[in-house]
Amino acid sequence: MSTRMSAKTRALQNLQRMREAAREIFRNLQQTARLSKDDESNRERAEMCTLNRERLLAILQQMQGELTDCVTELKSCTAHKERMDALHKDIDAREGALRTYGEGLAAAHTLLRDGLQAAGGRASGAVDMDVDEVVRYSHVVSYSSSAREGWEA
Repeated sequence: MSTRMSAKTRALQNLQRMREAAREIFRNLQQTARLSKDDESNRERAEMCTLNRERLLAILQQMQGELTDCVTELKSCTAHKERMDALHKDIDAREGALRTYGEGLAAAHTLLRDGLQAAGGRASGAVDMDVDEVVRYSHVVSYSSSAREGWEA
């Protein structure tokens, strides 16, 4: 985020400097136009204005290059942020699925434990149970878990 802010700050600073340089060029052009209307005595001043204008144009070109770099960097930062946001959404979705699966497993565990206790046995010891009752509980557990269709294929 700090890279993004520094790129924005640099871009704004470059835009302000370009604006100031453009104003200076405009003033320079006005002076040059006034000087060229006068006599030859102003020829040296006109040449100085022309050199100054060329220097300012070079500065503007340099700033334009820096501004292009800043825009490229900002686009890159924005693309990275979008990818990070997509990854966060994916992580949240997967965590939700895992949480739901864990809740289903906990419910199945509780169901089996309650079934064993209802049959009069203890969870720690061997229990004699009716096979039909075990099958019924296994069906309840399998329906409560998140097995996908076609898992047996």
